[in-house]
Amino acid sequence: MDQDRRGALVFDPPTSIDLPDSAEAPRIARGLVAAMWREWGMETDDLAPTLLTSEVVTNALRHSYPPRRLSIAREPSGSVLVQVSDASPAPPVRRVSREADSLGGRGIWLLDQLADRWGHETTGTGKRVWFIVSPGHPAAGIDGSEAAASM
Repeated sequence: MDQDRRGALVFDPPTSIDLPDSAEAPRIARGLVAAMWREWGMETDDLAPTLLTSEVVTNALRHSYPPRRLSIAREPSGSVLVQVSDASPAPPVRRVSREADSLGGRGIWLLDQLADRWGHETTGTGKRVWFIVSPGHPAAGIDGSEAAASM
């Protein structure tokens, strides 16, 4: 764990799954994050964790190669760490969406807006992109209409 970026938080052992190399991966990843979020008694109308998970997994599908793995862990105070590992050592690239109705180019912007912290690190087999969302974070409880209006 990179303590400089993630602070001194200590997380419980993660729940992890291998992600398929298919368009189903974001849906599967969102499902796990939503299930864990509910299990931990977090706000179920908070879309930030599943939206960010979908963005990070989609980027891994588009810009890397298998194997891909999702891990989610909780810190005792409630902060949640989501990590997506893949086999490419290339770091995420901030892309600028030039078209208002473009389907891409907003992933890092969303991480900047909705995560408490996020980052990436090179591993021995590729990289890991991670983000942390805490109870009461500025985007807690954001719903679809608020997310669309902020873009």
